[in-house]
Amino acid sequence: MLIPTLPVELEKEIFQMTAYSRLSSIPCLMLVAHRVKIWVEPLLFWVIALDRSSLPYAYPMADDVDFSGIQSLSTSVLRDSVRHLLLKNIPNTVSQFILSASSAVEDLWIASISGANSFLLPFIGVLPLKRLYCNLGELFADKAQIDFGHPLFSRLTHLELFDQRATDHYFDLALIPHLTHLAFYFPQAGFFDMSLTLLKTCKSLHVLVLLMAVRSQRAVKHEALEDPRFVQMFCSQFVDDWKSGALTGSDYWSRAEDFIARRRSGEIDR
Repeated sequence: MLIPTLPVELEKEIFQMTAYSRLSSIPCLMLVAHRVKIWVEPLLFWVIALDRSSLPYAYPMADDVDFSGIQSLSTSVLRDSVRHLLLKNIPNTVSQFILSASSAVEDLWIASISGANSFLLPFIGVLPLKRLYCNLGELFADKAQIDFGHPLFSRLTHLELFDQRATDHYFDLALIPHLTHLAFYFPQAGFFDMSLTLLKTCKSLHVLVLLMAVRSQRAVKHEALEDPRFVQMFCSQFVDDWKSGALTGSDYWSRAEDFIARRRSGEIDR
């Protein structure tokens, strides 16, 4: 039997740093030794992605078709481990269980077939969210009821809206105190005028992205597009892109930031 030559505390820190830097390596690290398994296994649930619309898609438990495996996890594991959570078209009971137990989630992507997510707002509103991907109209039950003073927005830096119809109500996005990154998924009427207003009034905004699921060659001329912070992007695999960002830090946000930096430096024509 090999005797560790490093202090246990240092060895633990090395393995945990390795696991944090590449979460996909955790299953292999767990095989190194029992003590290593104890140190890194909780990090296996740092990212959870549940998507009933493309089964089997339950990360990190690939064979968890009915989500019973996720629901069998102890609430302490969910509380202490989960930081990135994706819930797409899964049963309401599963959503409620995971959201109520995973109290440290900072990154949430949520969508529902029924569009009835308002009952989850009390659970989502107490999370220390920094990133949110959702339809606010569904989350608040009605666009007219959206309250940008809600605790839900107090720490938010990144927000992607699935709401396809831009309305005057979203001018109030400028009220979110720490918002630096904002994205819209293929919105419709009034989008560019609203974007121009947001770019002028939301002083903390660094990135504003128009996401499209299909490539479009349609030329659009608008003053908003002249702002270097405005980026139009093609992204067809939203769930995979989110998962890549959660696991590696590489996603459409990072690509937009790189593009903006190149525009500002003059490498790309403004």
